[in-house]
Amino acid sequence: ELKLLDKSLIDAFAYWETFFHKSVPSWSKVLNPGRYAAVFLCDPSDIPLYYADHIQMPHLQNRDIIQINIKKVLNKLNINYYFVKGSVSERINIVLQTLYKLKLITKNDLI
Repeated sequence: ELKLLDKSLIDAFAYWETFFHKSVPSWSKVLNPGRYAAVFLCDPSDIPLYYADHIQMPHLQNRDIIQINIKKVLNKLNINYYFVKGSVSERINIVLQTLYKLKLITKNDLI
């Protein structure tokens, strides 16, 4: 059974480290390698700015720094991640192919 989880906690962890230069210790107890079989990171330049809401807008100039810190958090917590870049269809294909290679989906699940 494949479960998809939002990586919001990872983002929040990296956000705190970026803007407050500290992490919330209790969050790292939840963020462990067993929680995520695969984390996919989009290139920030592939996501148009018009998707950002009014809360995100002030921090958009820092999204490259936040992305770097997300990678640092994943590395520190020993969580595997995969970088996806390209159009929406290219990113979907990369995700599906990676999930297939990791044996998390079958050939029948591929589009």
